[in-house]
Amino acid sequence: MRSLIWREDKQQHESLAICLRSLLATAGVSRTYDEILAALGLGTLVVAAADREAESWSSLARDGALIEVAAAMGIRLRSLHAAHSAEGLDRAPEFAAHFRDSYAPLIRRANEAGQFVLVWRGWPPPRGLAWGVVTLASADGLAGFAPGHSNEPLPLVGASHEAIVVEAIEPEHHPLPDPAAQVRHVIACMLRQQRQVWHMDRSLTTGSSAYPIAADWLARQEAAGRPLHEMVRSYARTWGPIVAARRSLTKWLKPLLGTFPSAEAAVLRSWVMRLSSGIEALSRTIPVVGTETTLSAQWTQTAIDALRRVQESDAQAATDLAPLVEATNAATASPPVRDKTP
Repeated sequence: MRSLIWREDKQQHESLAICLRSLLATAGVSRTYDEILAALGLGTLVVAAADREAESWSSLARDGALIEVAAAMGIRLRSLHAAHSAEGLDRAPEFAAHFRDSYAPLIRRANEAGQFVLVWRGWPPPRGLAWGVVTLASADGLAGFAPGHSNEPLPLVGASHEAIVVEAIEPEHHPLPDPAAQVRHVIACMLRQQRQVWHMDRSLTTGSSAYPIAADWLARQEAAGRPLHEMVRSYARTWGPIVAARRSLTKWLKPLLGTFPSAEAAVLRSWVMRLSSGIEALSRTIPVVGTETTLSAQWTQTAIDALRRVQESDAQAATDLAPLVEATNAATASPPVRDKTP
């Protein structure tokens, strides 16, 4: 097995994007984190699940476009263990044993055959909810790389909820699509998120419909008397990565606007402005670490108001952008077959 070249920089929160970037770097191809994050649809993704800890939301459903995006980049994947197969079982003691007895041997076999394996969860804290790459199977267990590994392989210490074998990395046969096609793909991902067809786990809510669940979580935390500084820290861990992903998407989008006709470019510029306004609104509700205890009692309502504003902005952006994708789909569709019956 070739050695994995891990590519990770500061302020990069989307572990799946880091993993794909590292796999490509291992094959000698350089892609930016911003580009891969955008392609995976993570720059627009908002997820909520009322039955799960809010701090886990920003780790959920990151793989909604993984297989197609990886294939387009020349990475061929094969799923061993889909996330939905662990749904509802992650707290059961039997799940850890099932992973150890059924899936860990398959991961080990893939490693022994010279293949990397992408896994979600199971890494040591504080990266327990992250994606990583298993690169080593030894008598001591499985190990590999995940965010913040300090250049040393990390042991896999728990059961992973998803495991995907990297069967081949052949980026030389898959040139980058043109910028307009890349942007339309990102918009298509956003529309799937808005229409609740983003992920196989139907217990998750995505797109603008996720914001009311988040606002309700804040209201319930306050009503239950949770200390404000604790609530703010949980909120920051949930929404900080979303703000960072939107900054990344905006940074990637801006240079590409000039590749579109003027009418479409105007719609895209409006989207960038909406993204920037949303980033600013959410950022104002995330305090500097260590200052949580100085916030006023009005913070909760301020955060709920910000969530509602960004929800409305996201919904309007989807309405504005949908014609760009739908027009392209119509233009590339096969013409109808004419009925030759006399």
